[in-house]
Amino acid sequence: KDTLFAIGSLTKGFTGLLATMLVNEGRFSWSETLTTLLPPGTPLSADAAKITLEQLATHTSGLPRQPITEQTLLYFVQYLFTGDNFYRHFDRKFVLEYLKRFSAPKVSEPAYSNIGYGILVYALELRTGKSIDILLAERIAGPLGLTHTTFSPHVLPGFDERAIGYAGDQPKFVGRGQPVPDWNFTDLLRGAAGLYSSANDLLTCAAAHLRKNRN
Repeated sequence: KDTLFAIGSLTKGFTGLLATMLVNEGRFSWSETLTTLLPPGTPLSADAAKITLEQLATHTSGLPRQPITEQTLLYFVQYLFTGDNFYRHFDRKFVLEYLKRFSAPKVSEPAYSNIGYGILVYALELRTGKSIDILLAERIAGPLGLTHTTFSPHVLPGFDERAIGYAGDQPKFVGRGQPVPDWNFTDLLRGAAGLYSSANDLLTCAAAHLRKNRN
């Protein structure tokens, strides 16, 4: 029950909860746009400037899952043979450069976006002056007693015994059942997919949500 797992995009649930807490405290408004969420003077396209905090948190900003560039395609091809992380170049500089030329789709509909959550994390860190690690520890992990939920799993005693991944249908050219490497994420994307946790901690967190809803 305490085995460490890389929980991938379940991380977004924790990040979304942090955003909600900060909105409820009046630190943010769901209707705030990137013009106030990002540093003053950040170059943004007309469409990017209209993106709101709520849209980032609910995957309705029009941002793609990830920008498809030559570098992204190269890393994805490498992933097919090695299992290596193909998001490793998605840092703040890369995403802010992308926002300069972002053009929203003509049809507005929900679309899952990893970089949208990366930008959400960046906004939370800017406004609070605290890293996503500290926000998680202070507002969720600490109060709930989550001892195995962290962005820095190597500091926990059970790190060497963590669950590791094995190839299935993907990566395409890695033999089924062969181990694949851990994915390390940039500062921007850690809050989208970089969290480690355990079954016990996730159940504790789920129980806290259920108690809150009953109240």
